[in-house]
Amino acid sequence: MQLTSEMLASAEKLLDYVNSSPTAAHAVDTGCALLKKHNFKHFTENSPWHIDAGTKFQLKLHDTALVSGIEGKGDLVQNGFRIIGAHTDSPGFRIRHNGFFKKNAYSQAGIEIYGGPLLSSWSDKDLGIAGRILIKKANDSPKSGQSRENSFESLLWKSDKALLRIPQLAIHLNREVNDKGLKFNKENELTPILCSMQDVDLNEEELLNYIAQDLGIFRKDIHSYSLELFDMQKAALGGMHDDMIFAGRIDNLAMCIAGLNMLTELDEEPDSTLLLMLFDSEEIGSSTINGGASPLLMRTMERLMFKAGLNTEEQAICLSNSRIFSADGAHAVHPNFTSKHPEKHPVYMNAGPVIKVNANQRYASNLQTIAETEELAKMAGVPVQKYYHRNDIPCGSTIGPISATGTGIPTVDIGNAMLSMHSIRECTGTADQWYMEELMKKFLTV
Repeated sequence: MQLTSEMLASAEKLLDYVNSSPTAAHAVDTGCALLKKHNFKHFTENSPWHIDAGTKFQLKLHDTALVSGIEGKGDLVQNGFRIIGAHTDSPGFRIRHNGFFKKNAYSQAGIEIYGGPLLSSWSDKDLGIAGRILIKKANDSPKSGQSRENSFESLLWKSDKALLRIPQLAIHLNREVNDKGLKFNKENELTPILCSMQDVDLNEEELLNYIAQDLGIFRKDIHSYSLELFDMQKAALGGMHDDMIFAGRIDNLAMCIAGLNMLTELDEEPDSTLLLMLFDSEEIGSSTINGGASPLLMRTMERLMFKAGLNTEEQAICLSNSRIFSADGAHAVHPNFTSKHPEKHPVYMNAGPVIKVNANQRYASNLQTIAETEELAKMAGVPVQKYYHRNDIPCGSTIGPISATGTGIPTVDIGNAMLSMHSIRECTGTADQWYMEELMKKFLTV
């Protein structure tokens, strides 16, 4: 196939998004800036919403989840909602509070493993630190009617240079590593090194002083923090024909930026009310205050249906006329490990979006939503594939079944084929990002 300028442009937008988003909070912040540029009004959960037909809106939840949408011009009961769901978080390492210590000559930072990262991929990488710094506002106690959350401010920060490293043990001291594989004790052997000087005991206080200076604030203003590690290597196009995207956090920032692009680039006011739900916490089961299992989606729809004056029966009809497009990464066939994939159902990169199917409903795609998605793909001129998981390997899941169960809305689970899922450095097809955006556009407007 020949990559088009449109395909390369979509890929470049993904590269920029990944490079600016080392954490879920950064991904949401970047998304908010893009939405604001396209005149999406900012709302909050704890204030009234003034939304009319054509209103573009966004709200950020606890820094790491984002809801955005466009109020449709058509009858809400008959047209329902068109919802794209994705997630902002990725597997990795979080820094423990008060977890810094000295061991032999090394200053090290205690970490917690978040989700299910491919642990060996994090070793011998140049690692930065990024996350949220919580500072206390000048007014120590909230005013009457003000939420306690508003008495604090969250600042985003990321290091501009590599600060840590998780070194492997030299092969001379681990002679069987190439035969038995690289394995780490999760508590004791993955601790990153911050400093190697014997006469320096680098602790949490020094790190916070470093961050405060970089942010231009006083150390005493820092109340707390949520920090994680990220790969300093930039996302890039690769392959002889620029046919691959090499980057961290493709799962699931690729789907987040695809949804953001399509929502902001629509030419006409839609008939259906559109929602883009970028949840946090998918990698740890979604059962958090702003995860896919939270009331976030249902509460958003209830508020919009209430504003439209829908009674209980009309709300039920509206939801039955709605659809969810649950977008998350899919496994491409690995040429070196073909036995890990069903022989008759290979999935390829650069061959179009992948509808995920599972008899045990680990994916929410059903007979109806699969057929509808295939028809949309034909209309968009986009190829689609189907993914089935091997019976002898446990199957993962997504926000699709959770959202479908919580709302009763027919859902399709779909994503782009990728390799090295949950590695610090993942890989996907360049053409597929544009294919997915074209399919999303058709989903939102038909």
